[in-house]
Amino acid sequence: MAERDALPVAVSVELAGREIDAGMEIAQLGGMASGAGAVVTFAGLVRPETKAGERLEALVLESHPRMTLRSMQAIAADAARRFETLAIRVVHRHGAMEPGETIVFVGVASAHRRAAFEAAD
Repeated sequence: MAERDALPVAVSVELAGREIDAGMEIAQLGGMASGAGAVVTFAGLVRPETKAGERLEALVLESHPRMTLRSMQAIAADAARRFETLAIRVVHRHGAMEPGETIVFVGVASAHRRAAFEAAD
């Protein structure tokens, strides 16, 4: 798909030191995109094992907040430019997390499902 001219798209990114509540994030996304015909979400979870198969008790992610937020914003803005979205919401955890907790939430609202799936991916 060809890049489109800049259209007003609501883009919100957050680096969170708290548990991610997917229901709350979906509600926030819905409030950012009135008139959406599709909402696609993705939740990445902390796995219970390492790639080597060892049991994982906790995962600790450290980040440089300004650099991380800048990178997240650039990725979301690129998706907004490339696909016909109405709103994008991305939340990424940092700090200590246990297996099963959500590490990243991505939500995209658009008029049609294909654009929402492609942008979320």
